[in-house]
Amino acid sequence: MKQVFKLGLLVFLIFLILLIGCSISKKKIDVDDLLNEEYFSNPYSICNYQENKDTLELNGIHISLKDNTIQIEKNKGMKNKIKINSSEEIGIEYVGLSFDKKYLVLEVGELYFYLNEIYIINLDNLRYKKVSVNQIDGTYTFIPCWSPNENILAFSFGDVSDLKPALFYLKDNKVKILTEKRLLNVLDIKWHKNGQYVDYAVEEESDLFAIYRYDLKKDKFYKLINLTRDELLLWCEIK
Repeated sequence: MKQVFKLGLLVFLIFLILLIGCSISKKKIDVDDLLNEEYFSNPYSICNYQENKDTLELNGIHISLKDNTIQIEKNKGMKNKIKINSSEEIGIEYVGLSFDKKYLVLEVGELYFYLNEIYIINLDNLRYKKVSVNQIDGTYTFIPCWSPNENILAFSFGDVSDLKPALFYLKDNKVKILTEKRLLNVLDIKWHKNGQYVDYAVEEESDLFAIYRYDLKKDKFYKLINLTRDELLLWCEIK
C-alpha cells in the first residue's frame, strides 16, 4: 500500500511540475517586461535628418552631399560618388556601420515627400548597391538597422499607410518580407543584443499600436504585445 501511495505521490508531483512549467512558458510578456528588454544600440551610427547637415564623419569615413550627389571618402586616395535621381531636395537621414565595420548603410530621403532609398557601401572598395524590394516605382523605405552580429539589415518598405517589415541579407543579396499583413505604419525597429530577435513597433490602425517580433531561428513573425501611445513612446526611448 505504501508503494502505491509513493508511486501516486510521485506521479502527482511530476504532473504538478509539468503544469507549472507549462504555465511559465505560456506567460505573456507585459509592458514592464518589454521595457526591460536588452536591445542593441549601434555606437557607430548617426541619425542626421533633424540636424540637416550636408557633411558627416563616422569612424573615419567622410560623407558629403551636394547637388544630389553623395561623395564617400575613406582616405585621400579612396573615394566614390553616388548620384541620386530626384527632382526634389534630398538629405542624408541615417548612416550606420555593420557589426564587422566592413559595410556602411546610408539612408537618403527626399526632404518633403518622404521617398527614401537605402544604399550599402562596401568599405574595402567603396562600391555600393541599392537595397531593392522589386516593387513598383515610388516605394518608400525607412529605418535601416544593422544586426549586432551578422550582416543583416532590418528595415521597412512600402507605400504610405501600407508599410511592411523586412530583412535584407547582404550575403545572399536578398530581401525577406516578414509578413503580408497590412500595417498602417512602422515607427521603430530594435534588434536584441543576441541578434536572434528583431522587434518592430507598428501602427496597425489609427491610434492602435503593437510590437511585432521576428524570431530568426524559428523564422516566425508574430505580435508580441499591444501598446498604448504612451507605452509606445516609452519603448521608442529605449537605447
